Amino acid sequence: MDMNDASHEQAVAIVILVIVLTISPVIIVLVRHATQTIQVTSWVCIRGMLRVPRHTVMSKNLVLHTSLFKFVFLSTRDLSF
Repeated sequence: MDMNDASHEQAVAIVILVIVLTISPVIIVLVRHATQTIQVTSWVCIRGMLRVPRHTVMSKNLVLHTSLFKFVFLSTRDLSF
């Protein structure tokens, strides 16, 4: 009976080992993919944050130029030639 139990336990251990060795590479690939996705997302966020000040300056310049254009247009419109 002891040899029978030992053979059964050995078979169970081999099955568990095969399952672990089969699943481990899949988990590694999934973790690598998730890590790359997080890195790409963080780079996109950083790039967006770096663009915000530039867009703020651009919008302020646009408001300034629009106001300046209105002022010049209105002031020259009233001049008679």
